[in-house]
Amino acid sequence: MSGLPTITGLYVPGDRPDRFEKAVASGAQLVIVDLEDAVAPNSKRAARQAVVDWLARGGPEGVTVQVRVNVGNADDLAALAALPATVQLRLPKVEAPDDVDAAVALAGERPVTALLESAAGIEAAAAIARHSAVTLLGFGQSDLVSELGSSAEPVLDYARARILFASAAAGLPAPMLPAYPGIRDLDGLRRDTERGRDQGWVGRVAVHPSQLAPIAEVFRPGRPRCGGRRRCSRPWPAGESRRWPTGPWWTPRWRAAPAGCWRSPRPLGRVREPGRTTRGCASRRPAQRAGGPERLTRRGGPRLGVRASWTARGRPAASRAPARPRRDA
Repeated sequence: MSGLPTITGLYVPGDRPDRFEKAVASGAQLVIVDLEDAVAPNSKRAARQAVVDWLARGGPEGVTVQVRVNVGNADDLAALAALPATVQLRLPKVEAPDDVDAAVALAGERPVTALLESAAGIEAAAAIARHSAVTLLGFGQSDLVSELGSSAEPVLDYARARILFASAAAGLPAPMLPAYPGIRDLDGLRRDTERGRDQGWVGRVAVHPSQLAPIAEVFRPGRPRCGGRRRCSRPWPAGESRRWPTGPWWTPRWRAAPAGCWRSPRPLGRVREPGRTTRGCASRRPAQRAGGPERLTRRGGPRLGVRASWTARGRPAASRAPARPRRDA
């Protein structure tokens, strides 16, 4: 695999071997074969055998494969030990580094994605991220909501921030967002994914192939992040004066975008160029020709003769108004 971050992941039930190759062909960069929540209790043994048979034949090429095992199930971990080391372990409900040690002792040395799904796991995120076998942290949002009894944004944002900071401090890649439960709510998926991207998360796992395209679009390199504005800012060299569409001359000072960020640069400030005309000067000439003193309104234009109006595009349009008689002071 290349050094680019993994953007899309797809869960596939372990008891549906007919969907394994379909998941690989879906375009997802990461395929997660699930032996836990997606499999009924009476089907777990058959699902484990189907996964082992599929991966023992060599597994797919060009995608990363993870197997999510059941919590504390030694049979799942022992079956994983017979598979190639390229098959990664997705370990649920990790609450301490000792949980990773116990899993690696049975499954063998292989990359581990530690899922933090409880309050204890969130608080121990930093210690878990420093484990030598852990290559990525994950967030089990549904189980945490069930434990806390709250799905409020401040609660979930705190958990996301702890995982994000722990990953960065341990030198791990940015974590992937958890699965979005609304399969048909693609607009909600896009909004929540954009919010997670703005918080620093990279990529997202999905539970249905239809969710992959919106996720990939949100994290597409080069995609402008304009905050919903119609037009994006266009940078130019610092210190060079240019004229805004609205009329004034400014010398912008641009701040470079951080590494890995696809947002257009934003100005730190705008310095008015000495000797240049400023807002309202297009309306100033009629007042000067009239020979009267210049009296500016709150909007920056003179009260004599011309009123400034603004179109929907943000450009000034001057409309001639009858001049009111002036009184001598």
